[in-house]
Amino acid sequence: MAKFKKRKDGRYASSINIGVKENGKPEKIFVYGKSIKELESNRVEALMSLKNGTYIRNKEVLFDEYAKKWLKSKQIGISNATKEMYTSVIRSNLKAFTGHFIKDISKSDIQELINEYKDKRRTCEKIMITLNQIFDSALEDELVSKNPCKKIELPAKTYKEKRPLTEQEDQLSELADFTPRERCYVLLIKYYGFRKQEALALSRKRFNFEEKTITLKDAIEFISNKACIKQTKTESGERIVPILSKDLEFFKTYCGQLKSEWLFTSLSTGELISSQSFRRMYDSILNKMNKKADELDYPHCDKLTSHVYRHNYSTMLYNAQLGLKESQYLMGHKNIKTTMEIYTHLDKENTHKSVGSKIEDYLNKDSQ
Repeated sequence: MAKFKKRKDGRYASSINIGVKENGKPEKIFVYGKSIKELESNRVEALMSLKNGTYIRNKEVLFDEYAKKWLKSKQIGISNATKEMYTSVIRSNLKAFTGHFIKDISKSDIQELINEYKDKRRTCEKIMITLNQIFDSALEDELVSKNPCKKIELPAKTYKEKRPLTEQEDQLSELADFTPRERCYVLLIKYYGFRKQEALALSRKRFNFEEKTITLKDAIEFISNKACIKQTKTESGERIVPILSKDLEFFKTYCGQLKSEWLFTSLSTGELISSQSFRRMYDSILNKMNKKADELDYPHCDKLTSHVYRHNYSTMLYNAQLGLKESQYLMGHKNIKTTMEIYTHLDKENTHKSVGSKIEDYLNKDSQ
């Protein structure tokens, strides 16, 4: 029995000479097996196919054809959002590989593609996630001898500064002439720290007015504009948040006047709010805040996202001197490290302010 070396991926490999390349080097095909017995069986089968002229050489499989086949197989165990991400990447970002044989795509080809998106780190990450999955599958299907995605260099991460509401935005969110529906959404993201997807998934049954709590269990996912209910981002996303006394009567009245079980519905259909309907609602919120800004001679809220309100909530918890564990729970963070990073950042900000005040006090005292 021939001796075969076990590869790092756990498989055994063997090569078969099938001719000579244009450069004079031998041309080979590779055969794989999860065990030596399977390898030998696959080798015999490959030799027979070569003899009969029925062997399909790896380089005859086009990347785009295989990518479509792979995507079609990814129907179980992944979310709709992930499927949409794969579909978008294959359609929009992997066009350069259309018409290329999958075996011929090299590490340098992939690096060149990534370099084209060097200013878009997140796009690069999505491309690599998708390509890694495709080539791992091709490796299993014995279409390639290795995954060329290994050790690809991605552009450096750039961190956007997270910020709370400005003083003017804080005032405008209180003074703007919102509808009850708009007011409800602003309250939930500003004073309860709900992610957009969490707030939009709320129903009346999640409010317990006797206990003065809101129970969060679900999130919303938009698929082709239509809203679908799913579990929260993580298990830790499930939480019970106390209703503030100032909002109790508003929520009671709002829930009591709803014609649907959902807090937020599309005005035209009465069904759970669609992506398009949400955009219209949020645009209306910003327009009303900007209208009030014009009255008060404040700057416009052009870059005010729902997530800014969430960061404002974490700042509020910090200023209220809640502990890390309490804040982690209320924010729905899976890892306490995320909460610690926010608190550390706020600690640094406060340290700069307090240090400056102490130095000023010292200098003023010294000059007296």
